[in-house]
Amino acid sequence: MLRASLLVSALCSVGFLQAQALSLTGPVEGFSFDAPTGSFRAVIGSLGNASLGPALVQGVDYGSVAPRQSHALSFQGGRCLVVPDLGSSQMSTVELPGGFPIPEGVAWSGDGSVAILYSRTDNWIQTIRGLPLAAEAGPLWNVSLGGSLSAIAIDFDGKHIAIGVAGEISGVFQIGDDLSSVPLLSLSKPVALAFSDDGSTLYALDGATGELSELNMADLTSHAWALSGLGDAFLVRPARDATHREVIYAAGTSGLVAYDASSHEVIAQVALSSQPTAIEALGQDSYLLGPRSSGDQPLWSFTDAAQPVVYFVPATPLIPEDSGK
Repeated sequence: MLRASLLVSALCSVGFLQAQALSLTGPVEGFSFDAPTGSFRAVIGSLGNASLGPALVQGVDYGSVAPRQSHALSFQGGRCLVVPDLGSSQMSTVELPGGFPIPEGVAWSGDGSVAILYSRTDNWIQTIRGLPLAAEAGPLWNVSLGGSLSAIAIDFDGKHIAIGVAGEISGVFQIGDDLSSVPLLSLSKPVALAFSDDGSTLYALDGATGELSELNMADLTSHAWALSGLGDAFLVRPARDATHREVIYAAGTSGLVAYDASSHEVIAQVALSSQPTAIEALGQDSYLLGPRSSGDQPLWSFTDAAQPVVYFVPATPLIPEDSGK
């Protein structure tokens, strides 16, 4: 778990803005953007006995927190703000120069140093590197590969970026620093992409066939296998469970399934009470199944035990002091 820092965050940069000072007490599992309150909020306590903390950096149109980190990106009125330390007793934000459309999502490198903003609807991506203290945004790139952006993934240290394209020309492509593209896989409908922790394997889920392709990034050889026990998968995430076994989590409307990464056998199946929208790292041993989208919706998550356990964090309302009312 993270612990709320008692240090004051200090950062000198053009566009320096001061955020409200708040103190968090107790263990913090992680942070999440909370759309109903337009803020970031901490998950305080251990899953199974956790609550949502006060609003951090309010007035956020859209936000995203780096995996298992305390820094985030906040989009407010056409501006992109870097929040270097959500756990600080006195937070600060740094505004990146230029205008930024609100993304539909953000794909993060595992170390939190690189973020890829993207919009499937408007068919674009934009890279921000050097996070959190030396952030620099690259140009917005319109995906023009004969189809529409359908999936995106980035490896642990941000060296490799892959996108899925669906349409007249469909498949998986690697995107270079100069925004050049190299075809990697020919798939009819790539709906989810994810790199292994060491970046050696790219996993690509084909929504048309229900098969998961494993691409060796060293020699670009691949093989595909069917996700048994889950006929409508649209999310995938390679990981290591609490026993350090390499697993692949996949989720769809019918539930969450854990597969052994080597044998492809089903390890565990978990029914879900609501449709997941993501499998995002939260704490060291936990994942979010998507951010909250409405005020009465809890925050759903699960732990990476040998048999995954699903938990919900109650929809804790903001108290007047937190909401600024």
